[in-house]
Amino acid sequence: MDETEKRILQHLCNVHSYKILVALMKHEMSASELSEHCNIPLQTVYRLLKQLEDDKLVKIIRMKLDDRGHHYRIFKANISKILVMLDGNGLEVKLIEEDKADRLASMWKSLKEVR
Repeated sequence: MDETEKRILQHLCNVHSYKILVALMKHEMSASELSEHCNIPLQTVYRLLKQLEDDKLVKIIRMKLDDRGHHYRIFKANISKILVMLDGNGLEVKLIEEDKADRLASMWKSLKEVR
């Protein structure tokens, strides 16, 4: 098992990382939305999002502007499934990327919001 697979398993075993990942597989959200939705302190959400982003499990899909003129990032899972397989050869972790149709729909949505 390589280091990337170990980190992915650590994310799945961490209850907060797991909640964030599952939430972002269903809906795109900002850090503050994730904090509220998952009942996780905002500081923890930011730290875990950075780790998940470094491991290519989540990505920033766009920036939004709030009423006060502050920019914030909207995140989405970069994968649709994580398969963990154990056999006589050891453990294997396989990432299944998001569906191309979902990716196209997401890109189209962000283009419409820019207008």
